[in-house]
Amino acid sequence: MDTEIVFSDTRRRVLQYFETQIHRTGLGAFTVDQMSRELKISKRTIYQEFPNKAAIVSAFVDTVKGRLDEHFHAIDALDLRPAQRLILAFKGVLDILTPFLNQTISDLKQLYPDIWHGLVQFRMEKFNHLFNLLHQAQGDGDLNPNLNLDRLAYLLPRVMDELFQPEIVFHPDHASRDMVKEVFLILFQGIFAGKIRDSFLQLFNENE
Repeated sequence: MDTEIVFSDTRRRVLQYFETQIHRTGLGAFTVDQMSRELKISKRTIYQEFPNKAAIVSAFVDTVKGRLDEHFHAIDALDLRPAQRLILAFKGVLDILTPFLNQTISDLKQLYPDIWHGLVQFRMEKFNHLFNLLHQAQGDGDLNPNLNLDRLAYLLPRVMDELFQPEIVFHPDHASRDMVKEVFLILFQGIFAGKIRDSFLQLFNENE
């Protein structure tokens, strides 16, 4: 189901400020007091829109879900092979989430487990969309012929869910984005076949 977001001016300013701050300092350091001072909006006005800090976090996560929905719609409109659309779908997800593949993600999981669970559920729902593309790619002969799609449909979401827990992708010597790209490289070079497999990395790296 698509995520529909309705904004008032105060709501928009609060969420824009929130995004900027968590990029800079992480989710754990964010306070409504500081936001109220810097935006020159009373806490009372903020709390009329958001009853507590968790409501701000939840509303922002919904905006991210909305961006992901828009991305998937845009990919659907492209005149490309299903395997190519699948690759671009994952690339777009990485581009949208890259700013949050840091301490913010870890803070979200630790401090707001209910919101984190909802985000994980949203991610799992997107796999239905991706497996439709996989089925089409199989019909085009772009998948490894040794793969069993029924087993892949069961295993891949669980593998991805385990791999993209924040404590897994964080590494002191490697950027999180590079770690995630490496995971995609490992997975997709085993999933795809022929020209799609050979051109995967080039397509994934285009426009970077």
